[in-house]
Amino acid sequence: MEINEKLSSEDLKDPMKIEMYSSQLFENGEYGSIRLRDLVSKDMMFLFQNKWIGLPLYAQVYAKDWANSPEFLSQLGNALELCRTLEEATEALLSKLRLWGKQVAADFVGAYCLLEAQAQSAGGNDEIIKQIRETERSYAGYIALQEKKMELSVDEKVKPGEGFYIAQPLLQNVPGFMSWLFSVIDVALINRRPLIQDALTSSNFNEVVMRTSLATTGAIEDSSLLCAYLANQLGLSKYYEI
Repeated sequence: MEINEKLSSEDLKDPMKIEMYSSQLFENGEYGSIRLRDLVSKDMMFLFQNKWIGLPLYAQVYAKDWANSPEFLSQLGNALELCRTLEEATEALLSKLRLWGKQVAADFVGAYCLLEAQAQSAGGNDEIIKQIRETERSYAGYIALQEKKMELSVDEKVKPGEGFYIAQPLLQNVPGFMSWLFSVIDVALINRRPLIQDALTSSNFNEVVMRTSLATTGAIEDSSLLCAYLANQLGLSKYYEI
């Protein structure tokens, strides 16, 4: 699907321009709801289930991996111990999830753009898919290897494998798009706020983690796919041409 309006390089620095542009993906649904246009849904399905088969699963696993991160859980536990009310605990948990979600979405979109750039250089994605299938942990392992090979002009403090590394070309060249991406994650998690707050009424920390993971299912990964799709429409893979 082609979106009618075209954006300049200057427009990509303005999150409001990106917001207006992204509105073309949606239409009004029943009872005042907003939904993806049918053509957009079909286009996304082809992109992520046919061309880059398995990529949605990579997003799902990455989005939920916070629950397996000892460092994240330690920080979350310490933050929650300082809270005196349910409201404070909800804000603390949302704050941690937002940071995680923004990293997931940024890294996912960066990885997607890199894959597209490599596919364009190879004359198609078949060879890239073959390499991915031969790599341990599939997409996760392949992307980790690509990070080590990339020679990006990035802040020297940011190293391969660290948060936002693979998203550096986007952060540097299209800050408006990235601000929009971060706002998408914010909204997605805020919409789950009642469920997240309810998870905090659990009897122990492990149950909080489990119920929070269930409460946020789909929020981060679906947002990441949407952002990657818009990156595709905007041709942002050009910033990964190597």
